[in-house]
Amino acid sequence: MPVVNVSDIRDTIACPYCGEPLKRHSIGKRYIRDLNDTLIVNTYSKHRCLYCKKFISVLSEGNLKHSHYSRAVKLLALKLLEKENYTLAKSWLYNSQ
Repeated sequence: MPVVNVSDIRDTIACPYCGEPLKRHSIGKRYIRDLNDTLIVNTYSKHRCLYCKKFISVLSEGNLKHSHYSRAVKLLALKLLEKENYTLAKSWLYNSQ
């Protein structure tokens, strides 16, 4: 399985809620499956706003929050469903039998 390392670590960014500068709190890793059985290791920075006390994770472009699969994999799945002329209700009924 090929592994791709992606790093998006930033020292300072502005808070999307209040606009004040954020302080980097820690660094995290996410493992995301991509097409052709590729594993993307995404290293990202976590920030904390000192003013509004919110935590913000800065993910690289194209990755969705709380997802184990890349956007390309999800788009391919939707295209295959559309090609087979399935609707979500039909596929749910088929899988529940």
